[in-house]
Parts: sequence; C-alpha cells; structure tokens
Amino acid sequence: MEKRMRDLVDELNRHAYRYYVLDDPTISDREYDLLFDELLRLEEQTGLRLPDSPTRRVGGEPLKEFVPHRHLARLWSLDKSQTAQGLRDWADRETYGRVRADETRRQLAALAPALRALLERLRGQYTPF
Repeated sequence: MEKRMRDLVDELNRHAYRYYVLDDPTISDREYDLLFDELLRLEEQTGLRLPDSPTRRVGGEPLKEFVPHRHLARLWSLDKSQTAQGLRDWADRETYGRVRADETRRQLAALAPALRALLERLRGQYTPF
C-alpha cells in the first residue's frame, strides 16, 4: 500500500506542476480527482501521509502572469462538482449553510471587470497598456 501511495503522490505532483506552473495539463480534472481521492482513502486506511503529499496543500506555484487579486468575500470550493446536479447540490448546501446571496452577488460584481479583461485577452483584443 505504501508503494501505491508513493506512486500516487509522485504522479499527482507531476500533474499539479504541469497544471499550475506550466499551464499544460495532461489529464482532466476528473481524472486528477479520482487519483487524489484514491490517495486520500489510502492515507485514511493506513494513517500515513507522505511529507510531499498533495493532500497537505492546496494548488501549486502560481503562474507569473497572474495578477494578485483580493476577494471581497470568501470563495467556497465547488467540492469537485462534475455534473449539473452536483453543482446544484453544492449550491444548495453552500447557500443554506454559509454563503448569503448578497455576498455572492457582490463577489460576482467584483469579478466582472477581471472576467471581461480575460475574455478580451483570450480574443486577442486586450492590451495592458
């Protein structure tokens, strides 16, 4: 079991590096989540967590192109939602449990200029100067 855990940690760290640093993912989010969840199960079963396990951190090294941004309200995880029903279930839990609609509206309004700039950049219309 420990060898499988080592293999999963190494594989997940390689994929995270390609995703977060190189911006060149080689597997889908769903495939990554399946591997990650397998590692979580093994860690729970054995009580062992390797020092470089991706379960010890969130994300990776950010790309240099990302501009720092401070959010007005906390952004909640989508909890690995992969389907429309999963997204609705998440929204129901979060809306009921933690996120108030007015905070969500303010956050989306704050994100609008950045999303607009991103779309322009992707279309080749955005210049930063």
